[in-house]
Amino acid sequence: MTNLSVSEECAMMKNLYKISKDWNNIEYWLSWADSNQFLFRIFDKNILRGFIVVRPIKNLTLAKDYYYTDIDGDTIWSDIACSEIYNGTKKLWKQVVEKFNNFKYVSFRRNGGNVKTYNFNRFTQLMKVGA
Repeated sequence: MTNLSVSEECAMMKNLYKISKDWNNIEYWLSWADSNQFLFRIFDKNILRGFIVVRPIKNLTLAKDYYYTDIDGDTIWSDIACSEIYNGTKKLWKQVVEKFNNFKYVSFRRNGGNVKTYNFNRFTQLMKVGA
């Protein structure tokens, strides 16, 4: 776990995703993600500029449980990605790839839409990040 508080991430999330303003326990969930090394951050001049929360899973139908993980799973589920800078998502994904590079798939639900699933290596190529 890092020495940083997750209050900045919570504020950024509430600012960029208005729907999250009414969510309960965001700071607790972000702390949980941080302590499990599922939270990745980018900074510019020591200022938080973005973050992503990902977790390994096996069963996509259980992904709606924000605490479900399965280290033996073949999918990286992205709960949220926030960035205030150009190419921020690419920089965040590079960190994810450095830690989680032996997965088959990456899945996420963007803005409450349908679940999207991609081949992990192909998605990484599309993000222009070396796998």
